[in-house]
Amino acid sequence: MELLIEEERYTVEDFRKMENLDEDHYYELIDGEIVKKSSPHIEHQRALRKFVVKLDRYVTDKKLGEIFFAPTDVYLDENNYFQPDLLFISEENKNILTDEGIVEGVPNLVIEILSPSTGKNDRGKKMQAYEFHGVQEYWIVDLANRIIEVYVLENKRFILHSYCLEKEKVMSKLFKELDLSGEEIFG
Repeated sequence: MELLIEEERYTVEDFRKMENLDEDHYYELIDGEIVKKSSPHIEHQRALRKFVVKLDRYVTDKKLGEIFFAPTDVYLDENNYFQPDLLFISEENKNILTDEGIVEGVPNLVIEILSPSTGKNDRGKKMQAYEFHGVQEYWIVDLANRIIEVYVLENKRFILHSYCLEKEKVMSKLFKELDLSGEEIFG
């Protein structure tokens, strides 16, 4: 569950100085608003684990870069601090990694697994911020409808590259040789 904490707008600098945030929850700063996130449900975690295992093996075998998963901090700008479910950083882009997360620059790929409370932001403000800052590929995983949507950045806009139903293969522009079906994630 996501919960808007206050209507007031904050910067990442303000947000990082806050000491009164509950440590049992994750927080994101979305367009200057603090959003509290509950722990993901079991199906979410299962899907995330399957993605991590499959993508990490693929990326490692091909020496393409590294896979990270939540909570990994991604600071996009002064009003947007996210913890995507999964992200990929290419070998060529590794210079953006710091001990504090990704402070300057953007991941090559971001995957967000929808939940009823996060879907609005994952498809709205967060997607717009990823697009604006130049994330190359953005996957939205809809567990309820068993769909994986793959968006690619073309001419500074996300376009739907592929739409994977349960029995179909994921078609990625970044990972052209990836052999991953919806069934492996949803099954």
